[in-house]
Amino acid sequence: MRGNISSASRSWSREVSASTPKASHSVPPGFVAENFGMRRAQGRGALLALGPEPHHVRLDLIERLEPRWEGPRVDLPIAERVPRIIAIRTRNLRAAWADLCSRGIEFIRPPRDPDPALGIESVVCCRDPDGNLIELIEYMPGVLGSRIEHLARR
Repeated sequence: MRGNISSASRSWSREVSASTPKASHSVPPGFVAENFGMRRAQGRGALLALGPEPHHVRLDLIERLEPRWEGPRVDLPIAERVPRIIAIRTRNLRAAWADLCSRGIEFIRPPRDPDPALGIESVVCCRDPDGNLIELIEYMPGVLGSRIEHLARR
């Protein structure tokens, strides 16, 4: 199998695996399901930070616990499906939201108010034409990634 993987991919894999993932077994706040337009949304994950820069690349790998992945279930209502999420760090989220709304983009709910405990200035979600969740998130100054240390643990 090793012959099928390029040296660049092997190098990248070593770098990623050398990163120190931050395991997340915290219970997300209830508003996460509401943001996603779902009845419930629980998960656990590994949050990877790639690079030493203040605004490094982040890769969050999330295993959905509720609802559980059971394959592509288009027969289920969208509020019961495991979402595919693309999160985009956004500056001046409320202005971006207003601009997108003026262009006909429909959001699940209006932007959230600031949450200093989580380090989130605001967050809002919409769906792309394929049903993927697009999450726009703005962190408070000096924060990169949601503060989860104070959340309840599984």
